[in-house]
Amino acid sequence: MRTVIKITLLFVAGCGSALTDSVPREAPVAGGTAVETVRIDFWNLSRTAAVDVEFFAANEPLATLPDDLWVPAYRVTASVGVAGTGILEPGNQDSIEFACTPGLTVGTAGGRFLDNETGEFIGSGTARWVQEQPLGLCGSTVTLVFTSNDNGLVTRLYVGPLVPQAP
Repeated sequence: MRTVIKITLLFVAGCGSALTDSVPREAPVAGGTAVETVRIDFWNLSRTAAVDVEFFAANEPLATLPDDLWVPAYRVTASVGVAGTGILEPGNQDSIEFACTPGLTVGTAGGRFLDNETGEFIGSGTARWVQEQPLGLCGSTVTLVFTSNDNGLVTRLYVGPLVPQAP
């Protein structure tokens, strides 16, 4: 049985805006068997910069982290950002889901912050990544938060439910 759960996320920044995300998600099956997926949320909390989230995911064990993750074969842009480019405009969010395996590793090379009007490169955030083993990502949410403020360009990664707040 497939159940659609509507998730409403409220984000307040500057003038204020509400973001609503309806994601079809399978509910746990009777008897306690949970769906083995991991949800990845991307949040651009910058008020002025667009962000290329530079998201990577591998479903097999990697020998040398993080270097082995940052290869073109693991780069994910499909279904992320504007027209599948991996770019989020200021104040926007997106999410995707992955099948979860014991070798799953996901992360960002830091995010490339871009001038929202010209696309000119401003700078990069800090690389962040996380693995299924030993944390147990399956059935949970990984949130990547990108912020540009007086403290510079900031990239954070959270595991578990989260509603990021404006800087």
